[in-house]
Amino acid sequence: MSTLRFATKGLLASLAFSFATASFAATALQTPPSLQIPSGKTEKDVKEAIALGATARTWIIKDIEPGLIEARVDVRNKHTLIVNLKYDAKEIALKYKNSVNLDYEVVDGTPMIHRNANSWMQNLMTDINKFLNR
Repeated sequence: MSTLRFATKGLLASLAFSFATASFAATALQTPPSLQIPSGKTEKDVKEAIALGATARTWIIKDIEPGLIEARVDVRNKHTLIVNLKYDAKEIALKYKNSVNLDYEVVDGTPMIHRNANSWMQNLMTDINKFLNR
């Protein structure tokens, strides 16, 4: 009987550890800073830089309306992140739109998401900025 009790305690401890560590994968959603457009660039140049930067990281883009592009990345056919990129000849601003399997939730008024999503958004903006400055 003591062996069963020990095994049950071990199983409960393992489950508690699994749940605790799963919550560490989520972090506060961080919106990357807006990109300022270099002088002399047109709105067409900005749209092209968004397209090049996004496709360089396997993001799929879709025009929503003038000055607004939706970008989506699918990772290992398991995780999906969707953002909106609002742009004009002065700046590009990224805003989280939706996700699948990235543990998005609002906790005490703070949006939380899997920690990798923040990196994906920042990398997207970094790549767009590289193409803006060519």
